[in-house]
Amino acid sequence: MIPTGSNRRFGGFEPSVQVLSALVWMGIWALVLRAFGIPVLMRTPEEGTARKQRILHMGKLRYILIFGVLGSGIGLGLGIAMAFMTAHISANWREAVVTFAAVSVLGGCFDGMKAWSQPFRTEVPFPPIYPLYPPSK
Repeated sequence: MIPTGSNRRFGGFEPSVQVLSALVWMGIWALVLRAFGIPVLMRTPEEGTARKQRILHMGKLRYILIFGVLGSGIGLGLGIAMAFMTAHISANWREAVVTFAAVSVLGGCFDGMKAWSQPFRTEVPFPPIYPLYPPSK
């Protein structure tokens, strides 16, 4: 198939296919989390504190791997790998798999690390109160 028209640079596919694939994965991931009893969207403060305790119990590494790499990392990797595949006329599966794996792991780790500290943020008083250090001699 030779692509024609306005979508020639996308390999014959519209860019919405890549976005749709990433969104479908995120929806599947949300359903998997719900199946294991992990609510996706928190509504009450009690559920928020239960989430904090569950996150602390999991540990930082497991949280990053489960929610970062398997969650948003695979969605990001799938979207970028599909965009890479459809942007070129010839399908090079090896490059697509390497792109998918690299983006999934790196993007998921960065997203997981960013999301790890989010539930534990507290408001800082203004002006900040710094602890007193012993006087220097």
